[in-house]
Amino acid sequence: MFLQHDIRIISSKPTVSELAQLDKHAPTLYISETSCYEDAFLISQKFPSSLGCVDFEDLSNELLIHHWETLKHQAANQFSIPTHKHLSFETELFNEGELSMLPNVFLANQLNDTTGLKEHLRKSNNSFSTRAQTMRFLMAKFIHYYQLGHDLGGLSNEKLNESIQKLSIKVGYDMVLTLPGGPNKRLTYDTNAKLINKDEEKLINFFGIHSAIASRGAWLKSDNLSAELFVSLATLEQHFHHDNQKSFYIRKTMEWFGQELKKVIGSDEIGTFIANSTRIIAFTDFPIGLAILPGYSDPLCCMVSISYRPITPLTMAFQRGLQRVEEHYINTSRPFKVLIIECLSKDDRIRNDSNLGWLAIHHLLQSSDLTSIIYKECNSIEKLNSILMETTEIDCLVISAHGRYGAEGIAGIDVGDEFWMPIPTQKVPPIIILSACHVAPKGKGEYTISDAFLHAGALTVLGTLIPVRVTENAELMYNFFEYILEVLRGRETCNDLAEVWKRVVLRNAAAEIIKSSKELFNWAMTQKINNRIIFEEYIERTKKMSIYPGHVHKQTIEIIMQIAEEDGKAKYFEEVLRSQG
Repeated sequence: MFLQHDIRIISSKPTVSELAQLDKHAPTLYISETSCYEDAFLISQKFPSSLGCVDFEDLSNELLIHHWETLKHQAANQFSIPTHKHLSFETELFNEGELSMLPNVFLANQLNDTTGLKEHLRKSNNSFSTRAQTMRFLMAKFIHYYQLGHDLGGLSNEKLNESIQKLSIKVGYDMVLTLPGGPNKRLTYDTNAKLINKDEEKLINFFGIHSAIASRGAWLKSDNLSAELFVSLATLEQHFHHDNQKSFYIRKTMEWFGQELKKVIGSDEIGTFIANSTRIIAFTDFPIGLAILPGYSDPLCCMVSISYRPITPLTMAFQRGLQRVEEHYINTSRPFKVLIIECLSKDDRIRNDSNLGWLAIHHLLQSSDLTSIIYKECNSIEKLNSILMETTEIDCLVISAHGRYGAEGIAGIDVGDEFWMPIPTQKVPPIIILSACHVAPKGKGEYTISDAFLHAGALTVLGTLIPVRVTENAELMYNFFEYILEVLRGRETCNDLAEVWKRVVLRNAAAEIIKSSKELFNWAMTQKINNRIIFEEYIERTKKMSIYPGHVHKQTIEIIMQIAEEDGKAKYFEEVLRSQG
């Protein structure tokens, strides 16, 4: 679960909505810059907090200790907590160089287990590996409390530590990455990536620390991504507009992304860190999922689920970086409701293929009481806005359309003959899927419809960096919804949609390889070996071996090659791999 903590940024002249939030949820403490302290003090008088209002310059260890004791006594009185059960730990205001310790200390505080923790982390110079290992140990201890009760089953300290140590090896952690940087110049944001000032850098780091605390993760800071990296990404995105893509060039570019990522993070162990993490939360404008790290053969998106938090412009990043964002749970209390809006014209060259794809998904979601689907056709922006206003309780919105670059390099979609993207006040469901080409390109760092949906309040957006074939897109969409349905049925387990997407991508690996030539596909789906068709034999063999993170495609090829050798098809399979990549 992603446990969020609420830090609200309030202007000196608060808006009506900000005041409504203050009235609804009383703050714990107001902290103000000196320049607007008087305004903050007046607001604190009108909407009182538990601890009053303080100036940034007055923050100190002594004040922190005083505030903690005040809160502790308030809670003890309100909930009648006996004195011997009070949390007792040393409060300390960390300096800037030690802020990465905060997620560990925050978690340890809840266990009354901070003794020696800060010294242990400081001895390692607050290294990421030590912080990650400590986080795993603390999470394992939480699990023991949950399973054994508050007295930990009466286990001796020696046996308890041994048990926790064994479990901690299996416990994952969230990795929170902050990767600032971008193209030299953005048209829509009017920003220069080379001119990130110290205040902006501190704010991006603060997003990372705050997110790591909220997700029980470990924060990893990187140097600025180079403008050259984004130029290479823009060139790669453009390459996919050509009729003949070169697989060698694509792979080499992705490997270069991995080398650059390793360089800016400055750790030879980055691959191990990622392989051991549960997911990555990345505050960046670069799609790091495309990077193939040195020593690995799969891109990062196949190794771990990735949730992106755009950081340009930083004013928009506030929306998701600090304030509490309501979570949206997909469960069996009511059907998971999907709205598909088809914006392709009836005479469009891909409309028939699109219809077949949505028909298959319609049958899938209508076949279960756990899901429901609404399908609408749309040929104008007016109609689209009307549908969005009238349709209620939608969990997931899918828009089928052509993607288009509009004025100033903005990426949006075509609705009828008009260019469209949502405005910030647009009513949108929590989950958005854009079934359209190049609606989220990042090479030039410009504003996209994906950014616009996040700005309008969507919790998650799935969009494409490049052109996509309608048939392959339909297959991915079908697999995506089928997997959600399997989770709702209790046959699969996933924590969030980013994890669902990673599994869909991996599930597609063997199919993509087999479909790389017509003859290879016919062989895999019709030829038999061991009384099974080739594809079934492949599935059977994967059950008997371990698939290692970061090498799924490589191992998939090895298994298929092994079967091909037994069936006399090895030479042909080698030729397909050489030509298709």
